[in-house]
Amino acid sequence: MTSFQAELGADEGIAEELAKGQREISIAEFFEKNKHMLGFDSGARGLVTAVKEAVDNALDATEEAGIRPDIYVEISEVGDYYRVVVEDNGPGITKEQVPKIFGKLLYGSRFHAREQSLTPDQRLLVRRDGDIEFVSIGTLCDAYLPADGGGTAPVGDGIEVPCFNRETQKMTWQPVTHAIRHETEEATYEVTTQKGRTVEVTGNHSVFTLNKDGETREVAAGDLQPGDTLLTPRRLPQPDETTEEINLLNHITADQLDGRRCYVYGFDREQLETLRSEDTVRKKPTPDSNRERYYYVHDGVEILRDSFETNYIEDGYLPAETVLELGWEQQAADCELVTYQVGGEETSIPVTLPADERLVELVAYYISEGHVDDRQIGFTFGSHESELIEATEQAVAAVGGTTTTVDRERNATRVKAFGSPLAMFLHSACGDGAQTKRIPSFVFELDAELQQQFIAALYQGDGSDSHPSNELSHTTTSETLARQLSVLWNMQGVLASTEVASNTDGYAAGETEQYRTKVYGDDTDLADVFAPSKDTSEQTYKRIPTSLLDDVRVGQAGSKTVPDSVPGLLMAAGVGSKIDHAETYAELIEAAIAGEYVDEPRYSHNLKQWGLLDDDHQPTDQLTELWSTIQNLQGITETDMCLLPVESVTETESPEYVYDISVPGATGHDENFVVCNDGALSVKNSRGQQGIGISAAVLYSQLTSGKPAKITSRTKESDQAEYFELIIDTDTNEPEIRDSEPTTWDRTHGTRIELEMEANMRARQQLHQYIKNTAVVNPHARIELREPGLEEPLKFERGTDQLPAETSEIRPHPHGVELGTLIKMIAATDSYSVSGFLQDEFTRVGKKTADKVLDSFRDRHFGRELAWPTPATGIDIAGAVTDAVANKGADATAQFATEIESELRGRDRTAHSELAATVDEIADEVEADTGRTFGATVREHAVDAAWNELTAFEDDATNGEEPGRDHLTTGLYGLVDDATSSRKDDETVQALAERLARRADGLGDDGDRRFRVTHDDLSAMVEAAAEATVEYDDVTLGETAREKITDALWSAAQTVPDDVPKISEIDGDRDTASELLEAMRATDILAPPTDCLSPITADLVEAGLRKEYDADFFAAATRDAEVHGGDPFIVEAGIAYGGDLPSEGKIDLLRFANRVPLVYQQGACSSTDVVKQIGWRNYGLDQPGGSGLPNGPAVLMIHVASTNVPFTSESKDAIANIPEIEDEIELAIREAARELKSYLNKRRSLEKRQQKQSVLSQILPEMADKVAEVTGQERPNIDAAMGRIMNNLCIDREIDDGTVTLHVENYSDRAETPEITEIVSVEPTDVKGEGATVVDLDGEWFIQWSPSLSAGEETKLTYTVGDDAEFDITVDGVETEKLTLNA
Repeated sequence: MTSFQAELGADEGIAEELAKGQREISIAEFFEKNKHMLGFDSGARGLVTAVKEAVDNALDATEEAGIRPDIYVEISEVGDYYRVVVEDNGPGITKEQVPKIFGKLLYGSRFHAREQSLTPDQRLLVRRDGDIEFVSIGTLCDAYLPADGGGTAPVGDGIEVPCFNRETQKMTWQPVTHAIRHETEEATYEVTTQKGRTVEVTGNHSVFTLNKDGETREVAAGDLQPGDTLLTPRRLPQPDETTEEINLLNHITADQLDGRRCYVYGFDREQLETLRSEDTVRKKPTPDSNRERYYYVHDGVEILRDSFETNYIEDGYLPAETVLELGWEQQAADCELVTYQVGGEETSIPVTLPADERLVELVAYYISEGHVDDRQIGFTFGSHESELIEATEQAVAAVGGTTTTVDRERNATRVKAFGSPLAMFLHSACGDGAQTKRIPSFVFELDAELQQQFIAALYQGDGSDSHPSNELSHTTTSETLARQLSVLWNMQGVLASTEVASNTDGYAAGETEQYRTKVYGDDTDLADVFAPSKDTSEQTYKRIPTSLLDDVRVGQAGSKTVPDSVPGLLMAAGVGSKIDHAETYAELIEAAIAGEYVDEPRYSHNLKQWGLLDDDHQPTDQLTELWSTIQNLQGITETDMCLLPVESVTETESPEYVYDISVPGATGHDENFVVCNDGALSVKNSRGQQGIGISAAVLYSQLTSGKPAKITSRTKESDQAEYFELIIDTDTNEPEIRDSEPTTWDRTHGTRIELEMEANMRARQQLHQYIKNTAVVNPHARIELREPGLEEPLKFERGTDQLPAETSEIRPHPHGVELGTLIKMIAATDSYSVSGFLQDEFTRVGKKTADKVLDSFRDRHFGRELAWPTPATGIDIAGAVTDAVANKGADATAQFATEIESELRGRDRTAHSELAATVDEIADEVEADTGRTFGATVREHAVDAAWNELTAFEDDATNGEEPGRDHLTTGLYGLVDDATSSRKDDETVQALAERLARRADGLGDDGDRRFRVTHDDLSAMVEAAAEATVEYDDVTLGETAREKITDALWSAAQTVPDDVPKISEIDGDRDTASELLEAMRATDILAPPTDCLSPITADLVEAGLRKEYDADFFAAATRDAEVHGGDPFIVEAGIAYGGDLPSEGKIDLLRFANRVPLVYQQGACSSTDVVKQIGWRNYGLDQPGGSGLPNGPAVLMIHVASTNVPFTSESKDAIANIPEIEDEIELAIREAARELKSYLNKRRSLEKRQQKQSVLSQILPEMADKVAEVTGQERPNIDAAMGRIMNNLCIDREIDDGTVTLHVENYSDRAETPEITEIVSVEPTDVKGEGATVVDLDGEWFIQWSPSLSAGEETKLTYTVGDDAEFDITVDGVETEKLTLNA
């Protein structure tokens, strides 16, 4: 079978093969293939999606027209189908708009959001018809796309690629759904990782990494830096079914059989008789024949009748060439291949060979040391390789029917294996020359044990052995073989390195490329055939980078990677310097988290010092976060993925076209595939942001029922409505209006769409959830739903008349752009200066903000200038300046020099640029005073003289007697001393300052002593000085101390006044553009304006929840706008708790994007991920296991509003995992949850008071009765006592001769302002008390007071009424549990 795998470089043939097999895929086929992504993968879900798309359209149309939405939805059964009707009161649409809105299925649009793609020669690992193959992405995509220009096309040939599940990191084969090609002007970059893996992509194309929670995260290739880590396939997927036997005929071609006497024996007579045919043809066997002969014609194959009747059918055989022509490879599986040599000698071999150890060894030895001719295979070994010689002879014998001979020469031994079928098989399957050798496709379909035996035999045959550094190396001139071998290692869970070098050893004509595939350390033990020369080391990719724990680290990590274990990860966090120490810490932390009291000497002390245990030896929030991070990260190297550090990122020349493929993956939103240039590397495929809308529902309806969409619409200006019937031509993807006529409609304006489709009501719950949730986030809309089985329609009335604010278009925000985007903006801008560019191209950037960005840009591009104090003694700046100035007159020179020194002595510190500005200013003043001219040269001399005096540094003694002058150490000592703790002695500070001074003196090029340094260089300078101090002075200088010293020096340094580069200079300079981007991100800039977004607002979130849920508590929060990828977004959250909400089971999570409910794929949504990660026990909700959705009577609502919501697929059911958005979701939830926590704490407190009061109300009366019984006196009044004991606000009523007195006493520990209302049946007079008012309402008088009482204070409220008055009192502003009312 022809395969991609024939040779690298044979892409032209591959393209032709793909083009032959390509067929036009209709839009109906596309829809069927991708309906799971579009939301139509079942009748139940299809119905919900159709309603959702139609209602979303209706909401958009009405709001854009400034109309409060009134939406009607009706679902009814019509024969075998369901009819969906959605009406709105929007502005209506015209006949010209109908096809565009309802009928254009832009299925390619999802791939054109950004030109995030690969260069055309990037090699893909693919599986087609079971064969694992290599092909460049350009060749693959071009086979399906038009000849020129950008485009997108479905891939319908069952081509699969490895794709990992983003949640489980499991790698599986997944189908390619689309091929994509872009024209591009984007910068492209080659990313190289450890182990030699490379990929060349556009700067905004994403690869993958992990965050501290062990979650897969995307990162733009253009933003990568050396040292970053990439998530990389460690284990490529094994075949779904392993190959147990090999049919040689599947690997032998008809061209190989031409002219050979090769036959297949073993067919039974009955089988052969099927070839007899009444269809015959008479012709000459060859042009030189004397007579014509008859041939049977079977399925187009001609079989000589005489031979068939006299030989084939009698002896049960056919020529091998005829078997291939008939396609009878499988029918011949139990037969034998027989060949005849001159003289009649025959050799035979079974058609089917078992896929066992002997066969894979034979294939491996052939690839390493073999060659073929027409009838034999030769293997050449060194004479010392007796074991290999014997193994080869045994392997050849094991396949059956062949013989071997051995020719011995002085330094080599040649093993010959006779038999043309075997030779043809190896030639076809494995190649025949050093540069064309390859691994047969069936090796990739063997079980893992046989694959490992193949690898072992290949390395043995190549002459590899255990290296002193425990290295296995395989060298070949076949690029295909090297890539295949790397992939085969990858299938075993081993990452091999591939090196390319030139070979000029004289064996080849000219220079050739050699490819060396290596594995190291413990990976060499995999095949269990090589004896390691020393203990094998653990490979880096099997360890965890310590950088993943930067956010939770409490101490210094001793290495860049750690073992993938709990103790190892604790070491990465700075908990324990050795593995045995970390193991002890792990045990203690587990015990502490389990609630035990841990008190291990030294260890417990350290845990407290790090802030991981509190004073009571209980775990702190910091420990909980650290432990959660470790639990999430531990085990990542045991998955199919691992982490490799980036070694370089190099800008490359952009091609005319770049390419991508679409691979939804196992979950539908994994969106990744594997590039195999020099080893496997996972990259993300392009994913658009928005779906394909109502047109998908129209197509689904048409495909399932065969009926058109029926649309009625009436615009405000029309006297009558228009009726349309619309279909989509599934061959051309073009909408057609089949019918159009005027009609009557009772709505004055609006649109009605009617669809019939195959569906069912099994998703009734999701449908109701969608409608209800839509009402929650659109309180300005009225929605009615009618459906089968509902006695009364579901009606959701309008809760407000306020429409959402209109949105405006805005420019990108500086904090949201990526490097690739910035480079493209710089290339396209008309601005000349960076300041103009910032103000013209970005939102929220005015002149002041631009100046701040420019200063930050200067710091990164030029560095800051270290500033120095003027020493009190040992310095003569005036004298130095005087000596440097000539011919200006003594008085003018003296004034000039004196004022410079005076100015410097009046400053705390001076940088070089500040000195130059000071000299210029003083020179101007002296010129004005004296009439003398101080030109540029004089000023430069003065600056140099003053600066050299100010920063004098002579490291060696002068004349061997006195120490040299050193003004730098003095200037640094104070900063170092202030930055380090008081426990550092003067000698340590002095030593560190001296070492810093020597390094500072070496800054700059020759003659440049302006002391300019970037923050990174300054940090490195401090690090080197600190390391030297630790080494030579035997002191401790921790990471924190070093950071503080760096910060102190940087803060004292001054931003330079140099002009920043112009835009034309930055264009094409990636490093400078990166510096500008860093400056933009480091500058505080106002959040983007929100008038481009449509948030619900916290008030309406709460109002919507109150409208639809009967609960005791509501809270909502709306965050400020933030930025992702240049697009602003706002996150809102709301919580309802208690009341009639179900208390059993998980909370109800409502997810929204741009006020549209997200009904499906809750588990795939980043909102759900964030909710699961929050510790809800801290907020009063039950959360079994401390993670996952909490339990309880609660509803949690999350809304993301953005100009570009990053959905995981076109069905728009889940938001992608974007760290910036997830952070805001968490903050919004926590803001609302804090209010819930306060409410629940308060409620629990009140419940306790109520219980206490209940107990007292039972005990106190009994006590009062006993007291009265014992004393013989009247029973005491216990009401006041109850209030005092409970620290309540007490109100007692006293009536004396028509005067009513309310005694109000505050026994609580805080001020109270109760609102007291007394309702009296007769008119009161003489009303007294703070804030008293009287209102007459239909014969009842309402007396109201609002007294303010501090803790322990009391007051009296009085009024006068007649004897027949009735009273009723209410008190607001005080919880019932804190009120004792005796009135």
